[in-house]
Amino acid sequence: MQFLSCSITAFVNQTENTSLFSTLFSFSRIAQGLGSIGIQTANYSIMIKCFPDEINKAVGLIEAMSGIGMVMGPAIGSALYSLGGFSLPFYFCASVFLIVSFFVYQVIPSSIETTETNQKISTKVNYWTLMKN
Repeated sequence: MQFLSCSITAFVNQTENTSLFSTLFSFSRIAQGLGSIGIQTANYSIMIKCFPDEINKAVGLIEAMSGIGMVMGPAIGSALYSLGGFSLPFYFCASVFLIVSFFVYQVIPSSIETTETNQKISTKVNYWTLMKN
């Protein structure tokens, strides 16, 4: 979703039709919100599963990385804007999301163990499901 959002936003300024601009930009922001919700939910779920005894540290790490991104994002975005105009920051973000999604797909296990029953639960993780979330 984040890849789709960044890709649409990169091209949105090239349209001269006001209605098309509003529609594309609105769709892009909705896709960004849905992608962000999926990423945040997955981050917290994975951290709690991987570090059940250190949940406070794990959540603190997630929030610290989020804060670093909020501080560095505008500086990096403005530098990219200076180099390549409106679309370059969005091309950059779309590329990062695409590369990271392939990396995440390789890291996500195909099965997990539950802590309550110690049973192995098989889950099918395919690329399209990952991209939707």
